[in-house]
Amino acid sequence: MLEPDRGKLIGILRELEFFTALNDIAEYPKLPEIKKYEGQEFISVAFDGKWYFGNGREIFVSEKVSPEQLEGKYCINSKEIYKVLPDAGKLYDLSIGDYLILPEIEEMEKDRHNLESLALKYKAWKITSPLGAFSAHLSSLIGEGILKTLKEENLWDIYENLEIPLSRVLAYMERNGVLISRERLEELGRELDENLRGIEREIYNLAGMVFNLNSPKQLATVLFERLKLPPIKKTKTGYSTDVEVLTELSKLHPLPAKILEYRELFKIKSTYVEGLKKYIQSDGRIRPTFSQTTTATGRLSCLNPNLQNIPARGTWGKKVRECFIAPEGYKIVSFDYSQIELRILAHLSGDENLREVFYRNGDVHMETAKTLFGKDEISDDERRVAKTVNFGIIYGISPYGLSRSIGVDQDTAREMIKRYYERYPKVKKWQEEMIDFASKNGFVQTLLGRRRYIFADPRVNDEYRRITINTPVQGSAADLIKKAMIEIYELIKDKNSKMILQVHDELVFEIHEDEMDLIPKIKDIMENAIKLDVPIVVEFGIGENWAQVKG
Repeated sequence: MLEPDRGKLIGILRELEFFTALNDIAEYPKLPEIKKYEGQEFISVAFDGKWYFGNGREIFVSEKVSPEQLEGKYCINSKEIYKVLPDAGKLYDLSIGDYLILPEIEEMEKDRHNLESLALKYKAWKITSPLGAFSAHLSSLIGEGILKTLKEENLWDIYENLEIPLSRVLAYMERNGVLISRERLEELGRELDENLRGIEREIYNLAGMVFNLNSPKQLATVLFERLKLPPIKKTKTGYSTDVEVLTELSKLHPLPAKILEYRELFKIKSTYVEGLKKYIQSDGRIRPTFSQTTTATGRLSCLNPNLQNIPARGTWGKKVRECFIAPEGYKIVSFDYSQIELRILAHLSGDENLREVFYRNGDVHMETAKTLFGKDEISDDERRVAKTVNFGIIYGISPYGLSRSIGVDQDTAREMIKRYYERYPKVKKWQEEMIDFASKNGFVQTLLGRRRYIFADPRVNDEYRRITINTPVQGSAADLIKKAMIEIYELIKDKNSKMILQVHDELVFEIHEDEMDLIPKIKDIMENAIKLDVPIVVEFGIGENWAQVKG
């Protein structure tokens, strides 16, 4: 009887993404004996308070390592090594490699490319301690295979020249952190409490009773039984009181609008005031984590805490951003790509009409509005509709989706989309070409070659149609700002000024008052990191805090 081939089974289960089955057969490995490092050859490294090295057969431990010894070595989570040893040589991070080979279908909270996941996917192993020894040994065994796959799949260039250098930049940013004023944050908390109490009183007066505002069940009783408002949507537990329902009911009664206002302020208080305070360190800084391996499009994500989702607009969003301040002798400077996804769409599609707007530095939303409404005099509201259409097209918006977004019937929305494509015909042609490409090849890619796999025919599957249309645009924008970050890091790594935040199309810096000459240099790098067939425009603002830079 033949012995079962465990390695082949693991490969099949990994390819099919049967992670539950992999977990069922997972076992704790017996690690080689850990020996003292005395100059032996090694191919992998990990840091866990001590330095661990692996060569596929042995594991070594050392209290120290020289930066040049790490050049070209395999590892998992290079960012943590660069935070400890900023001058370490180029490391081949296997979690980033695995991510590029198969990024997530959807955005996920769970990182499926970390040490635990790689151990399960490639060896059906459970983690054992010491972690550093386990990580170094695993890396030595799976590194060659991952790098070989990257080369076979034409992903080597984006791996070696974009994602690997970026991990050093993110380590630098995580070391820097962002300065926040605890005093301002606490003052904002008190202001929010006062406003919440006032809204609570108004709600109780409108309802004619006191109830738990954070209980959907009690709110449903007030809305649909006491006030006799029409229920719009039902869930498993009763009638829905979500944002969509309350927005619709606001047309009939003032109470639902007040509930929405209460929820907004309550979220700002709990998430951004109380939430941020937990992360302030002894030097007054917050040091979030930037992840390269948790989004499907290549965008960076930010967690612990997530500083990318702080509202940029509105009174309260501005008040939160006012808490992020410049140290003495510095200014906060924010650089923002202007309409970058639309410019990338113009480049990719080759549409002459869309390109022409950017060549003459026109207002693309105003130009689209003229097409949609068939007139030259455009109101602010009409421009906002056009903006929704412009960005909706990038996301493959449907007439139904557009009708919901701008509050018109589906026939009107369908006519708007038709007019858009009449004005920019090559956009539609390019989108159709992408759908054909994805249906034949099973993936789409960005300008720099990042891939996202398409697991259903986008000609018949609406979700994958949207992914197919959006990924080359949004993914290319992600690649652009990453490339700019690497070049800017080389410019400022030895300066007093620091790059502190990345928020999608925005980079935020603390610029020292003696280094203001960096501002035009940073702007130039961002505008030229990737060459497009239309101009790339970067706008910047300078202030004492993050709110001031956005005007």
